[in-house]
Amino acid sequence: MNLPFKRSKISICVGLIISTGYQANAAEDEIEEILVSSALNETVANTVHPVTILSGDELRQKVGNTLGETLANEPGINIMSYGTGVGQPIIRGQTGNRVSVLQNSVGVTDVSAQSPDHANAVEPVLADRIEVLRGPSTLLYGSGAIGGVVNVIDNRIPSELVEETNFVVEQSHNTVNNEDKTVVRLDASAVLWGPVC
Repeated sequence: MNLPFKRSKISICVGLIISTGYQANAAEDEIEEILVSSALNETVANTVHPVTILSGDELRQKVGNTLGETLANEPGINIMSYGTGVGQPIIRGQTGNRVSVLQNSVGVTDVSAQSPDHANAVEPVLADRIEVLRGPSTLLYGSGAIGGVVNVIDNRIPSELVEETNFVVEQSHNTVNNEDKTVVRLDASAVLWGPVC
């Protein structure tokens, strides 16, 4: 009649023996803590929003015949090329309609959206700045820009009068197809003096 009581004593003893053995094994399985630290060269704002900006001398050194050639050596960006005049950017493996190309923050509508073997209408040689956005910040430009956004700022239509006249001539030569390219850019404002009759 004391059988259930004996079974409970045996169960408790077996449980204590197993738990002490488990605790001994747990002490052996502890992993040594390793601390890794690194100095960040960027601000937190740039780390959270992965943005690449090319401007000034850096842009002039990297500029190519196409937008894809210009951005080809940036981290996470490759080029999809169907020849010397066509080079579309591939951002994190995404291309075509998943990469939105903007000019002065307005979407570029050209035949490159229909077929990747057509060049887009953006001229990187005329650009003042090229911005590449990746990650969640691209959602501001719509759901079609899941791969990334390339915004080419050229200030072709200035929002205010130009104070200084700026004249730039750039020339390049491509040995693959013996292509010569000359780009001329003039930024100036015409100011009328006196009353207009």
